[in-house]
Amino acid sequence: MTISQYFSKLKSLSDEISKLDLNNAITEKQMKRIIIHELKPECKGIVTATRGWATEPTLADLENMLINEEELDIPST
Repeated sequence: MTISQYFSKLKSLSDEISKLDLNNAITEKQMKRIIIHELKPECKGIVTATRGWATEPTLADLENMLINEEELDIPST
């Protein structure tokens, strides 16, 4: 599954959960934790690098960084 597919799937699941229980909607911070926990080891360096930032990246920022990293790892054909 690509990073884009993974984020899309998690966002969809999060939306469904939020519709079922408005009082326990999944926050962006929780989404980032879920995503970080499930990352392949080769992607975890991105997360480690952001820990020194003055402000934590948004979910969209994290997605873009991981997509860029994924694109760098794709061999040219």
